[in-house]
Amino acid sequence: MRLENKTTNMHNDQHTQKQRVHASTLRRVGRTFLPYWRHVALVVVAIIVMTVLLAVNPLVSGLIIDHAFPHKDLSLLTVLVLVLIATSLLYWLINLAQGYLNATIHAPVRSSRALRAM
Repeated sequence: MRLENKTTNMHNDQHTQKQRVHASTLRRVGRTFLPYWRHVALVVVAIIVMTVLLAVNPLVSGLIIDHAFPHKDLSLLTVLVLVLIATSLLYWLINLAQGYLNATIHAPVRSSRALRAM
């Protein structure tokens, strides 16, 4: 039995249509989130910081492999492992705070949208 590798390309699919985002839609979304701009800004900052923290792990791992192990430098290894632990904990805390911020934004926006729909 031979399995065929079938891949679909969204751009070649006849059912896919490009939908344009109208300026009025963007203005409406902006007005909805305007009262929560501080929360939204904090979420964006959290996403950027979390992205940077994700980049630290492979760099520190590379330093461990390239410098700490070959030179048998236990003090460097200890510092680098502590950096890995600290970045993981910081990532977890920021992720937790981001979830809280998302919840505080979502609930009022959802209820205001429901009230406007009535």
